Order: sequence, then structure tokens, then C-alpha cells
Amino acid sequence: MRRTSWRPPAAVPAVALLLATLGAARGEPPDSEPALDMTPAVACATIAGYEDYEQLPASSLTSDEKLLVYYRPLHYRVAREGPTNHIHLVQDGQIRRRGEKKVLMSKKALLDYEWKSQDPPLTVFLRNTVGLKGLKPGEYEYDIILTDRLATGAPTARQSLPFRVVPPGLRDDQGAVKPAPADGERAKPPRPSRADPFGDGKGEASR
Repeated sequence: MRRTSWRPPAAVPAVALLLATLGAARGEPPDSEPALDMTPAVACATIAGYEDYEQLPASSLTSDEKLLVYYRPLHYRVAREGPTNHIHLVQDGQIRRRGEKKVLMSKKALLDYEWKSQDPPLTVFLRNTVGLKGLKPGEYEYDIILTDRLATGAPTARQSLPFRVVPPGLRDDQGAVKPAPADGERAKPPRPSRADPFGDGKGEASR
């Protein structure tokens, strides 16, 4: 007679339960959540609202202008506090020459977006307005460092947006900067400067 081994049906679930219990004791999450992230940042000529912006031609501008940046945060935490939903995102900004590590300009908490409401969460988009005073013509990178203040461990995501500073000049019909004007021509006047030379940020929500 052929013999076969036999195990109680409850043995396998019991082992799985034991492993899950040991994992929880070590602080291992049962299912990892997506990490904080961002959509690729865009250098803009104008920003009208959610996914409504005009890209800056060739990401080029003069040091008298301000770099206008648009992006959306992804996988940030919406904390539930009783009947209230809560989002809190803080962003630092810094500028480097492209490919170099040395930071030329920076600002902590350039953007501090906090939203509380009993309404369902909306889609968040963020914008930066960055002053470029003092930058010489050349290739640069703008670093975006975003922190989720409500997520466990306050995780950080970062990305870099390449842009170009060009000499003062007129813009053509597509908005690109042309060489400096000859005598008798008038260049486009610079945008008004602000009290803070580096700039600021703003967060908004939209359905």
C-alpha cells in the first residue's frame, strides 16, 4: 500500500500568519506605498491654472526676467484628521550651473503649501517664480526639493529643470530671445523686481 504524507489544512495559514506577525514586529509595512514624486517640471511663459500653461520657448530668458515653473506633486499624503483632510508640502529651490554641484542661489521653504478642508481632496499643482538677478549668460539647472510634512519620515523628492540665461534682447514671434538690439531698437523691459530677489512659490488645487 502506498503511503502519502498528510498535513492539517490549517498549517499553511498558520505559518503565513506567523511570518506576517514577525514582519509587523520588525516594522515592515505589509504593502509599500508609492514614494513621493513629481511630474517633470516645466519652464513656462504663463500659468493660467491646472495643466493650463504656455511653455517658455527653449527654456531661455534673461537675468532680468523670472523663471516661472509648473509641476504637480504625486503620491503625497492626505491625512485624515476627524472630518478634515490635510495636505502639507514644503519645497526648497536652488540654482547651479548645469553639470556642476556648487549652489549659486538657494532658498529654503520657497513654497509652503498647506491645505485643510472637509471637502474631498482636489488635484494639487505647484508653481515657482524664481529671480535670476546676477546670473551671467549660460546653462543652468534649477533644483526642486519637495518634502511631504505629513508622511512618515517626511520623505523628500527632487528633480532638476535645465534652463538657459541669455543676454538681454528682443523676443521674436515665438517668444524666443533674439540677440541684443542694435542702436535705435528697444529691448523688452524687464519684469518688476520683488523684495525677495530669489522668488517665491505657490500651491493651488483644482478639480
